[in-house]
Amino acid sequence: MRKSPSRIFTFIIIGLYVSLFVTTSTSLYSIASTLVGSLTSIEEIDYTSSEDEMTGIVDLTMNIPAKNPGVLDVKVKIGFKMFSIDETVVAEGSDTKNIAPGNTAQFVISTSFLRDDVENVEISVECRSFFDMFGLSLSTKLEEYPTSEE
Repeated sequence: MRKSPSRIFTFIIIGLYVSLFVTTSTSLYSIASTLVGSLTSIEEIDYTSSEDEMTGIVDLTMNIPAKNPGVLDVKVKIGFKMFSIDETVVAEGSDTKNIAPGNTAQFVISTSFLRDDVENVEISVECRSFFDMFGLSLSTKLEEYPTSEE
């Protein structure tokens, strides 16, 4: 008994759908667990800043840990932008790392800016997985940000 070509194509298409579902769900699990693992460690962020009294320029360096408890490699980009009152970018910095499953990466971001020029700060986190086919990006703008004077 010979199978019709439409039945063979049906099995191939079902196989492709199943593999697409498995790939998508595995990638999204890795991305989501990396985001949750990174965002829950906010208290672990270590930063150092120094201000030149003559010029008013602040040098800021942040060390940010990110964890990947997922099952696939995840490319993580963490960045920030500082805006003046007229919404022009006065300082920015970012770092990108590829984190293997079960590992932690340390992101180091450095920048210099004039404290008086900064009105608000935008922070962003982007995670991509499975050959950059799947990704998720979060960003937020902080109208009030901590300073050493507070």
